[in-house]
Amino acid sequence: TGCRNVLGPTAGRFHGLLRAAGYDPAKVSTVLLTHMHPDHVSGLVSPEGQALFPNAEVVVHENEWKHWHSDENMNKVPEAARGAFKFARAGGAPYKGRLRLISKDGEVAPGITAMACPGHTPGHTAFLVSSSGARLLIWGDIVNVQPLQFLRPAWAATFDVIKPLAVQSRKRIFDMASQERLTIAGTHLGFPGIGNVTKRGSEYGFIPARWQDL
Repeated sequence: TGCRNVLGPTAGRFHGLLRAAGYDPAKVSTVLLTHMHPDHVSGLVSPEGQALFPNAEVVVHENEWKHWHSDENMNKVPEAARGAFKFARAGGAPYKGRLRLISKDGEVAPGITAMACPGHTPGHTAFLVSSSGARLLIWGDIVNVQPLQFLRPAWAATFDVIKPLAVQSRKRIFDMASQERLTIAGTHLGFPGIGNVTKRGSEYGFIPARWQDL
């Protein structure tokens, strides 16, 4: 759902663009969260804490929800990093009555399969969308630094909560995407954020889709 404007005044355009595309947030029935970092969960709520998808069910991995709602986990990190916990809790708060926690891979909506790929966060999840023979893998934050992590998938990002596990998940998803020739969508990839993964030896590459074809 994006970050609203919590990470800067030029962010937070998601809801305006959603409406411009002809979609009413009040008519959205399901929101799938790859994870609960501030730039993914803050668009769930208004600055006043009201649900911006008032009729939607929110689907998230139970390990993700438990991690960000654990005071023990929050107290383990430096004070400067505790804001992520507060944003996660604020984003999820108005949806507690419409929350679906998942614990295993499988279909979460017609044509959409959840795939656990933990490491970036404990419950980080990708979603494979299948429709009319086409497939799109929405992989969340498998890649945070595009110029580096395709060539060096063993390099973790600062924001990876469990770095060794993040590396394992990245390599596994890279292999799957390249072998099955999946179209992927990543939230930290350069425009248009959609394309294909290639593999040569131990190195991977990314071929962006032609935006005119999207």
